[in-house]
Amino acid sequence: MKLDEMMHDAVAPVAVDVHDLTAAARARGTVRRRQRRLAVVLAGVGAAATIGGVAALAVPSLGGGGDPAPATVASEGPSQASPLPDVRLDGRSTLAVLTDLLDEVGADGTTGAYAGQGASGGAPDTYAELHLTPEGEGLGEVGVNVQGRDMIGIVGRTCEGYMADCSVRTLPGGDLLRLYSDTDNGPGERRVAELLSEARGIRVVVAATNGLDLPSNRWDVTRDGTVLDDDELTAIATADVWAFRVPGEYAEQGAALTPYTDLDAEIDGDPQPTAEPSA
Repeated sequence: MKLDEMMHDAVAPVAVDVHDLTAAARARGTVRRRQRRLAVVLAGVGAAATIGGVAALAVPSLGGGGDPAPATVASEGPSQASPLPDVRLDGRSTLAVLTDLLDEVGADGTTGAYAGQGASGGAPDTYAELHLTPEGEGLGEVGVNVQGRDMIGIVGRTCEGYMADCSVRTLPGGDLLRLYSDTDNGPGERRVAELLSEARGIRVVVAATNGLDLPSNRWDVTRDGTVLDDDELTAIATADVWAFRVPGEYAEQGAALTPYTDLDAEIDGDPQPTAEPSA
């Protein structure tokens, strides 16, 4: 029997679900695009990052639609009267920490379009994003990605070609801070503060935009300048609270941020926001 005939006989009984293959390819394409644009990982890394067993972070754009009824940025920090046990950082608690820090840095306004993902198991990495609308101004997107020590050695420590208005400096204690704008994907701007901390074994990437990042490399520019400035981005990225275990009160605060979109569900083809926190 010829080799091609043997191969035909071997694969003939295998049914290929073209729909599932197409959906998976679409999801992975979205992963690579949003990872690149949100500085989750730098060019060339792509799907190498792992989040809870998934090939990479799936971070679809949430722009273009109407936001749910906004909640205020101000949020109460973890209660000191009756502290809860620490919990593992996940998408919801990452959002809670982010909203808390927005309040601390004085980023007045309302928030909405809450979304996040990770880390129910496997790698500790998490991601969260929201829309921030200062009073009387256009909205912008704010996103934060928290990653482990393994990414620090991958992403480099200098300004890359696509990083406009880039600076790198060493902070007291040895941590590295990189500030830059990612402007090579349409008319919008994404300003990024990136912390690389060998001592803490953590990488924190905080990004803010001047509008909505839409599918197909399109933008809805809603304001002049990004919704957070360099000082605010730096303060959020370098905050000591970022860790892979956080006070349990952040889990409660995150559960109260609704509607919430679980971005991990995007890989399974379910992009709908959840009105209630998952168990």
